[in-house]
Parts: sequence; structure tokens; C-alpha cells
Amino acid sequence: MDISVLIATFAREESLSRTLASISRNVFDGEIQVLVADNAVRNETKVLCDRYSNELNIIYVEAPIKGKNNALNTIIPSANGRIFVFIDDDIVLSNDWFKEIWEGTERYKGATLFAGKVVPELPSGMLMPDHSMVEKFVNAGNWDLEEGPIENHQVLGTSMIVRRHVFDEGMKFNPDVGPCGQDYMMGSETEFNLRLFFYGHTAIYLPKARSFHSVRTVQGSVEWWLKRMKRRGRGSVLMQPEPDVVRLFGAPRYLFKHCLQSLIFMLLYRVVGNREKFIHQKSDYLFTRGKVQQYRVDYSGNRRSL
Repeated sequence: MDISVLIATFAREESLSRTLASISRNVFDGEIQVLVADNAVRNETKVLCDRYSNELNIIYVEAPIKGKNNALNTIIPSANGRIFVFIDDDIVLSNDWFKEIWEGTERYKGATLFAGKVVPELPSGMLMPDHSMVEKFVNAGNWDLEEGPIENHQVLGTSMIVRRHVFDEGMKFNPDVGPCGQDYMMGSETEFNLRLFFYGHTAIYLPKARSFHSVRTVQGSVEWWLKRMKRRGRGSVLMQPEPDVVRLFGAPRYLFKHCLQSLIFMLLYRVVGNREKFIHQKSDYLFTRGKVQQYRVDYSGNRRSL
């Protein structure tokens, strides 16, 4: 088997159908295996996968333990490819995507981690977001770079390619990180890729391997972005822990002061009507609150270890 495609999904049959259709349209001479981990365990998802069984070598797996990373860890043992491809269930691949990925991994045999170019696909009538932070999220993965080495954190879960030997050697996704309900630590793939960097694995960008991320209308709103900031703050604790500092209830004491300062400036900018600075301060406030929350979770001993 040449390539295994691993997809974690949760009650998103419509977008998953577009993803599977784009895989079936690909022109590639090698063997492709598709594994779908159903984190919602819905009959509708199983029926959809069965519908594609005549076009794809597809395996449907129930993954009832909540969390995207739990779902991915469930299907990794069943993947047989030399290259593991991780894509989200709202990604549409260009028709030569697998060809470009395969040839890229052959050109850079010393690299372990690869990323294709991810182009945002906005709903009809939707304009680009009206705030720089939201626009940055929407364009994540759409790097204007030449083919070659990139930082590991630039490889995103929407389009992530990893050589299988990493998993044969015992690597897995951290079940404490990534989508799981409404309140969780963000940074699933980033945390994984930073661990790869720690062990000396390098990343390559393959811009000719283009995929398209179906952006939902709600994802272009500032409100949606702000809801993510607390989760991002929680994830930052795992990836960039603080050194030894004075702590209060498990969290660095200065974070409480920072929260208060951000809250004061946030209210001030709201009063004077400066929307741009208000949003930046609210983002900073929520991010810091997330950090405090995660430090307290760790302090109470509720976080698992790999």
C-alpha cells in the first residue's frame, strides 16, 4: 500500500461526501487506502462510506471515545500505507494531489513531515473577514512560499502528510488536545508536529499539492474567532509552558494581573468606540483566561500524559 488517508469526522456527511468524491477523482497510479473514524457513530456516516466502497478502498471505523485525536489514534493501527495523509472532513483535493504528494516525498527522502497548499473556499456571497486575525485564520495553510523546508508548526491538520515509520516507532496523537466538545485545548496537530521537531524530524512544503478548505460562513465572523481564543490559550500552556515563576492556584501569578489589565483596556476601547483595539484586547483577555484555566487543570492533576 502506498498511501493511507486518515479522516476523523463528526456528523458532517455533506462535507465528508465532497472530500471522498475528490479522493475518488484523483489521478494516481499507486494504491490508496481511506480510513474514516466516525466520532459521532452515526448510521448516516456509515451509509455514506458504504456508498463509496465501489470507488475507493475505504474502511469505516466507529470511534466512540470523544475527541478528534482519540478517533485518529483508533484508525492508525489499521493504516497500511508507506505515507499517512491526514485531512479534515471539509477538504477538497485537487485531481493531481496524491501524485504531487507522492513525488514530493520521493524528492525529499530525508524529511518526515509534509504539507500541501490549502486554499480557502468561501461560500457564495461571503467576503473575506473584516479583521486581520480572522483573515489570518481563514488563510492558514495558504502559504505564499516556494517548495522546500518550512517550520513544523506551519504544517496544519487540514493537509498533513507523515511517513508511517513515525507511528511504527510509537508516536501517537495526544488525546488531551484537539476538538472534543465545546471547551478543549486547541493545537492538536501543532503539538504533534512540535514533538516531531523535538526528535529531529523536518517538514517540507509542497505548494503544487493544492487542496481547498470549505470555509463555513460562521468561521468568517469575529465572534467565532473570539470563541476560539480561550481554547488557544489552553493549548499554549502545553506547547509553551512557563518557567519557574510565582504561582497562585497553580497558574503563574502575573497572568491574573494580565487578565485584569486586558479587561480594563477592553472596556476602555469599547467606550471610546475603537473596534479594532477592542477586539485585540478581548482576544488577549480570553487567551490569557484560557492559560489560567489550563494551569489550574494541570495543578489539580486532571490532565493525562502520553
